[in-house]
Amino acid sequence: MPFRRVSRQVVATGAFLSFDRMEIESPDGQSAERFMLSHPGAVAFLPIDGSDALLVSQYRGPVDQDLLEVPAGKLEPDDTDLREVVRRECVEEVGMNPGIIRPLGHMFTSGGITDERIDLFWVERLEPVTMRPDGIEEEHAVLVRIPVSDLGRLVGSGELTDGKSIATIARYLFQHRA
Repeated sequence: MPFRRVSRQVVATGAFLSFDRMEIESPDGQSAERFMLSHPGAVAFLPIDGSDALLVSQYRGPVDQDLLEVPAGKLEPDDTDLREVVRRECVEEVGMNPGIIRPLGHMFTSGGITDERIDLFWVERLEPVTMRPDGIEEEHAVLVRIPVSDLGRLVGSGELTDGKSIATIARYLFQHRA
């Protein structure tokens, strides 16, 4: 018998997160109390515009600094189509409507403390539209064009430190290796 979660109770809630207490049980019957941050999930995507990738530099309060990232956005309660979420976030953060949206799998951001799952994509055939930032961080974000040929260096050198961005770019590069 594998590990299993025996119970889970919400301890506290925020705008879209909850802090939960769990009881887990090991294969040999031992039980332990664990805590987790529950997250609704998100999408992250790499926009490709010709020979450039479009990344976003924006302030992130929890680390108190600007991070260079692939665009991303959390799922809303009524979201059912991940491609539509990618489309919405691409308009909000990049000011582009993607003509093609391709999946790159998913990742868990930190499975020891949160259930946050991010579905990864790359997008192309971008059509300019009116940008619709959502929140003060997005209003002040800067769109950064990076040659696709430099993406591997950004990841490998440690210059890019955002986990979802590293995963998205690594999977894109793996799929497009020569």
